[in-house]
Amino acid sequence: MAYRALQVPIPNEGTIQDFGTSLGLWVSAFEILAHPSHRKVQLTDVLDLLAQAKWVKPRLRHRRFIVKYRNHRRSATLAERVYAAVYSARNTFLHGNPVRVKDWKFTHSAIETAVGNLAPLIYRTALMCYLGWDIDRRLAQRMAGVVSYHNGWHPEFQLVDFVIAWANQQYEDALLRLYSA
Repeated sequence: MAYRALQVPIPNEGTIQDFGTSLGLWVSAFEILAHPSHRKVQLTDVLDLLAQAKWVKPRLRHRRFIVKYRNHRRSATLAERVYAAVYSARNTFLHGNPVRVKDWKFTHSAIETAVGNLAPLIYRTALMCYLGWDIDRRLAQRMAGVVSYHNGWHPEFQLVDFVIAWANQQYEDALLRLYSA
């Protein structure tokens, strides 16, 4: 689903309906990761998955947003709030409701963008939570081991640590831009 959602939504000349279809694919991709085995998946299942994120940056851990779902309110992190916006926009489009600009735009501080632009960014969070937050480290160590085996090179895992930390910092910094642009 994520692969399909990453396609540029232009089958019908890039209409607003194409945008809504793309959001539907993104929500499906998130729900596949968060689906409980014993019942139907709900918004709260995806929010619970995103809540498992192990952020380094304190601002990304803060639960300063409110997400409403079926007459309930829940404090949420930025990642959870963005997903809730994607989910809400998807519902607006796919349930045939009138679509207004506020239904498909994410606005915070000086940032204003289509929620579909943020879905891939937040999907990385969901994927990392699903796979185990330290998957980057395990994968990097395995790849370093393969290189070491084939080339007789002994990797410095401090370098692996640095590369992983740098990639995660870049990701977290990208999310923080939503806070303070």
